[in-house]
Amino acid sequence: MIDGHIHVGRWSERFFGLQCTVAEVDRVLSECGIEGAVVTATDLVENESILDQLADARLRYWFFPWIDPKTTDPLERVKDWGLRVSGLKFHPSCDGVRITDPRCRPYLAYAGETNLPVMVHCGRWQEMSSYRFALEAARAHPDVRFIFSHMGGDEPTLVRSTYEALRDGGPANVWLGMEGIREYWLIRDAIDAVGARRTIFGSDFPIGHPKMYLGLLDALGLTDQERRWVGRESLLSAITGSEP
Repeated sequence: MIDGHIHVGRWSERFFGLQCTVAEVDRVLSECGIEGAVVTATDLVENESILDQLADARLRYWFFPWIDPKTTDPLERVKDWGLRVSGLKFHPSCDGVRITDPRCRPYLAYAGETNLPVMVHCGRWQEMSSYRFALEAARAHPDVRFIFSHMGGDEPTLVRSTYEALRDGGPANVWLGMEGIREYWLIRDAIDAVGARRTIFGSDFPIGHPKMYLGLLDALGLTDQERRWVGRESLLSAITGSEP
């Protein structure tokens, strides 16, 4: 098992200053029998701090720096991090920059050039973080693999609209992360629509907890192969571009 969505650092008052370290993630994942995770920053965007902590990590991690095109790390700094970067993360709701904004284009072009996946927070703020903008970006950059966080919106109507759009001729370079989704039946519907090969296990720790989402997996009635895809192989496919 790999957790496809974990935050390291301290959140602003948006999440009441909630925080965790890589050492804490090591402990929690080990307790859950999870071998590693994708880690990104919080809305305070402390990417360098995460890189420093990962040097002492015990488990396997894939680092997706949080990219705020307005104020944080310029593309040149991301390039300097080189092979320590496994993907890029955008959070339009926190940063107020749509994924289709021209300021995101250099990063998306870089992702295409370097075979890096792009994780996009899709939320309820439809004017900024709508799944529709993420779909537009995926269509405009077919050489980039996109992971839509929260299955496109962290709300049943938005999640259903997302997977229906993908089922009805949507771009094939999109995966859905299940973190933040509480409705187990909705996850089952999404898997039926887009396939377990394009669905990724994630907890959003420390906002959520891996044990919560392991319980959701148990409730889905997955086959052994589907569980391998959702729990591990789909994420590795999204990261590397290889078939699960």
